[in-house]
Amino acid sequence: MTGEEIMRTQAPVVKVGATAEASIEPDIAIFGIRFGRRCKAQDVCATDFASEQQKVKVALERFGVVDDFKTSGYASYAHRTGKRGTIDGYDYVCYGSLEVTRKNNDVGAIWQALAECGTSASIGLHYELKDVHASEDALIRQAVERARSSAETLAEAAGMVLGGVKEIRYRRDNDGFGTICFDAAPPSSPLGDSSMPDFSPEPINIECHVDVDWWLANTASH
Repeated sequence: MTGEEIMRTQAPVVKVGATAEASIEPDIAIFGIRFGRRCKAQDVCATDFASEQQKVKVALERFGVVDDFKTSGYASYAHRTGKRGTIDGYDYVCYGSLEVTRKNNDVGAIWQALAECGTSASIGLHYELKDVHASEDALIRQAVERARSSAETLAEAAGMVLGGVKEIRYRRDNDGFGTICFDAAPPSSPLGDSSMPDFSPEPINIECHVDVDWWLANTASH
């Protein structure tokens, strides 16, 4: 070990933690649509799914978001009953999703259109941030600057100055994306009915915490 390395291991260190947080309005709404039914045969399952899918597409046409509606994971399998496992029909399932920006779309109107299109699919809805990483990066910078400011104050009080960073530890917490979620087939009630949910989500809370260790140096050496 060199003399400089020995001095490094013996140099004093200041450890400071800081947190930056923000409440951010979610900017995208994500609809989750679960198709599924029991039919007499697998080809009937495929036909039924095509019909259900078309109902959803027709409902979305006037909003100009049909191309954003995606499906995946279609599966059809035998349903068995009794001790002998006799096949009494076939079940199918497929998942659909639709992501729209809140700024350019009426989320409540889209939900109502899906509710009234005649599909038996289950409709879900939640909200997220389109670019959560950008928001997180901004908070990280704030947290590190706060930690640096506190560390500089501590170093000055001790008659020293900050050197290089020895170590940074980071943690992010959030309260979960989305404040509205439906797991059942939507009702056919009018949008103004009291049974309809509020389509204004709560802000998403993001908290970024850093713990930073700085080497300290004597003022005379700087």
